[in-house]
Amino acid sequence: MEKFFKSFYKHYIFWIFAFTAVYTALYMILFRLEAGTLFYMDTDPYTRALRILDWLNNFQWSEKIFPYGNPPDGFVLHFTRICDVIWVFLSLPFMLFMPLKEAIFYGGIIFSPLFYALSLSSLFWALRLYLPALKNKETVFFIAVMMAMLFFNKLSNCFDFCRPDHHSLMGFVFCFNLAVILRNQLKSNPYENLLAGILAGCGVWASSAPEGFFVALLFLSVLSLNWIFGRENIKIPLYYSIGFFISVTLAWLINPPYGGWKVIDNNRLSLIHPALGAFMFLSFLITAKLQPQNKWQKLTVISACAALSFLLMLMVFGTAQIFSPTYSKEANEYLIPYIAEMEPVFHDYVYLTWLIVGIILAVLWVFYTRLSQTYEKNLLFLEIATGLSLLFINRFHIYFLGIFTALYILMLYICFSGTEKKLSYKYITLVYLLVPIFLLFSIRAVPQNTIFPEVQGIGLTKIFDAPRLVFEQNVDVIGFPYHTNPQGVADNYLLCHLTKDDDVHEIFHRYNVQFIYISEETASLGSDKENNPGICEGLDLSKEYPWLKKTATGAYLIMN
Repeated sequence: MEKFFKSFYKHYIFWIFAFTAVYTALYMILFRLEAGTLFYMDTDPYTRALRILDWLNNFQWSEKIFPYGNPPDGFVLHFTRICDVIWVFLSLPFMLFMPLKEAIFYGGIIFSPLFYALSLSSLFWALRLYLPALKNKETVFFIAVMMAMLFFNKLSNCFDFCRPDHHSLMGFVFCFNLAVILRNQLKSNPYENLLAGILAGCGVWASSAPEGFFVALLFLSVLSLNWIFGRENIKIPLYYSIGFFISVTLAWLINPPYGGWKVIDNNRLSLIHPALGAFMFLSFLITAKLQPQNKWQKLTVISACAALSFLLMLMVFGTAQIFSPTYSKEANEYLIPYIAEMEPVFHDYVYLTWLIVGIILAVLWVFYTRLSQTYEKNLLFLEIATGLSLLFINRFHIYFLGIFTALYILMLYICFSGTEKKLSYKYITLVYLLVPIFLLFSIRAVPQNTIFPEVQGIGLTKIFDAPRLVFEQNVDVIGFPYHTNPQGVADNYLLCHLTKDDDVHEIFHRYNVQFIYISEETASLGSDKENNPGICEGLDLSKEYPWLKKTATGAYLIMN
């Protein structure tokens, strides 16, 4: 038993996975007790589950029209297959004793907790290199694990079991890249950077919108700066760029966009992505061949390669394509302003608070160390870059919190490195085992569960309710909450906000609408147009559509 106590802290990966499993299981039990059922707390998981079911039922790997929104034409989702493959793999055990639809649902529950455990394991795989110098390393390691679980998980809902999504995969990609950056300072290994580049390419595959490239370019910038200032060999960014190029190119070949390999699209995996990866790789290869010596020569060469690559991209693909708008006019007007993760951090006081705390911590770090270590410079650069991005768009909070967690752990390194106080192995083990119970206090309240009435045919509902309604009841709806469905988004919004009978009827007849479901909760929120749909503001559609019944609050419910 004493041997177990003494070796306890060394098995950090086992305990991270064990804590994650216990925490997820307890969370699921409390969730079910409070809500009465399990459900995903976001739109994307249901859309992905629908996409996976369609794939498995039709055995068509290539991209196809998503048929459930904007009937009868459907639309092309911007999602790619990498998350589908992982999700199906996690669902395989459930397929042995569950129907396919239920198996896919429960397989999705494992998705984000798995990447949470992998993300934490990546961080501690790197930070463990810094711990041997501590005289009281077991205590520091315990505090690091506990604080990481508290900060990283409960301040970011990306890792919740009820949100299987590419954001948790992106979180893992970011954390592994961050881990390699930290490990480079004490144990540089080109092959670790090759793997980091490969995972960064998988991040582009998972999120081919600018977010995927943001992560890759962010870390490639850090590696480049370290090389310019003589802290790393040119092989490090070269291997990273090789891995990235190979990964993105294979992803494009394996999972070409709808329309084929020649399609050029900034918003999803397309020809433009492997081309950019190729230019990045060639730039570092040329730089390595030229072997510039001092930092000014290095900066000149790499800047010239970057400028030449940019000009070649413009020549090959054209200015209009490179600078094409990310979102359509309809999406910018009717959808993007209502997506929480697309809002600036000022709208979310929790993340704003941690952004301010992170900045204060960074200032204290600079004051204490005077930037004497490379890892400090890297972390500060990454924190500034992600912090500035977070000011403009909320979806980058997971990256900032990952850096914040690493900074916090390294601050503990400084605080405890000179301590003489020692705690027994038994005491440390006991506190470790109490961590899952302590974490229960941080469980968020479960939102109210929406129970949809029985519906059939083609219908209209609140756009962010659409994916779940379709998944649960096998119906088609007008609008799905994605920018690749601009017509459906616009018509869905207009139907919910128009106040003229003629305009509403025209859209009704065009889609052959057979039901409307807008909850009484939504209809009673107020009279502003965002929350109270126009069809609830005086239009009596039941005169022309007898299958509609208008409630006292103004909502329309289905008449069977």
